[in-house]
Amino acid sequence: MTKVYLTTLFALIVICLTNNAFAQKDKPSEDQLFLKDGSKKHGSINFNEKKVIYEIKLSDQNGATNLYSALEIDSLILENNELFVSKVLDENKKDGKPQLVQKLFQGEFDLLKSDGDYYFETSEGKIISLSEGSIPGTNLINKSDRKIRKYIGIISFLTKGECELVLKDQLNRITLKDQSLISYLINYHECKGVAYKLYSNNKPRFKASLLVQAGATTSISKSKDNSLPTSQNLEKSIFPLFMVGTRISAYRESPRLSMDFLVGFSPQSNTIHYFHENIRERVTGTSIYSNQVFSAQWFANYSFIKSRKIDIYTGLGFNTRINISENEYSITDNFSKSSSITVISEAETVKITPVTLSPSAKLGAILIKSKNSRLSAEFILDYTANKLNVNLPRAVYFYGINTGFVLGYSFLLKK
Repeated sequence: MTKVYLTTLFALIVICLTNNAFAQKDKPSEDQLFLKDGSKKHGSINFNEKKVIYEIKLSDQNGATNLYSALEIDSLILENNELFVSKVLDENKKDGKPQLVQKLFQGEFDLLKSDGDYYFETSEGKIISLSEGSIPGTNLINKSDRKIRKYIGIISFLTKGECELVLKDQLNRITLKDQSLISYLINYHECKGVAYKLYSNNKPRFKASLLVQAGATTSISKSKDNSLPTSQNLEKSIFPLFMVGTRISAYRESPRLSMDFLVGFSPQSNTIHYFHENIRERVTGTSIYSNQVFSAQWFANYSFIKSRKIDIYTGLGFNTRINISENEYSITDNFSKSSSITVISEAETVKITPVTLSPSAKLGAILIKSKNSRLSAEFILDYTANKLNVNLPRAVYFYGINTGFVLGYSFLLKK
């Protein structure tokens, strides 16, 4: 089994390193930046979409990074089809300066989004906030009796006509969310027979990767406080661990979050020596047993350090173990101090809990990243409340603290 474990681990490392050698051939990001001077740049564009965007960072294929402000930028389009344009949203402000605004929809009027707020831009270039109660430059006052949904009156005014009447029910159900607004605008333009174009994210909300891990696990067992004080010693302390499963990443809304679903196997046959002594007796024993451990793990992960080259993350979850164990040999010496008589028994004394549920935590890092695959390393820790018991003849219960270190290789299931 040790040879199989070492061979599997070595093969995993070779695959990961080979993948890294070919990683340079991965197609680079196809983000495009259009500047006001007419020039065009390619590379990976980074910025915080949850804040007002006044500048972006562009990393080219050679790794060089440059900053560009909204004053210099005309527009940019990301690889996932998202379009951002440079706009001054409020020209009435003295300090009004251009910022990058996401354009979700282009048609008779455009749907814009910035810092969580939505705007319509008319064909005349007038920008109207959907959070306002009136439309500047008109005598329209929003008379909607739904005060928290004043935007319905604004949309109704802008789309007034036969199609607005046809879509009245949908209009009254609109919420300030991307899909709700876009859906109404699509139906409105199709009703009028007017051309339109979408710039919403065309990548899936989640991405799934196949994750294969191999490593080693170890365990420390101690008797519980309410049990007889008993010491024990395991001849083997380290066991191979193999796992396979899926990593689900919140690709769009929460790129720092992910979940792991894994099943695993670890052969943990061992020999245990135990000892207990009190004023009446002294008990020593040895038990040889085979144990095949099958596990199912679930983790929710958060990357607290995330960059183009490395991710460092932590995870919390649960580990369910199924122990298929069999006693191969047991012997116990029970020495009575009062009579100086030793009773020897070969009855089974060690019972491994068949099914356990353990709260777990882990710390991991993605060491090598290519476009579609990852090499990771993880340290895993969990606590098992009832790992095993030893009958002396009174049962002594042991808890376990389990640790593991694994290397993992993952790749996208659908590119």
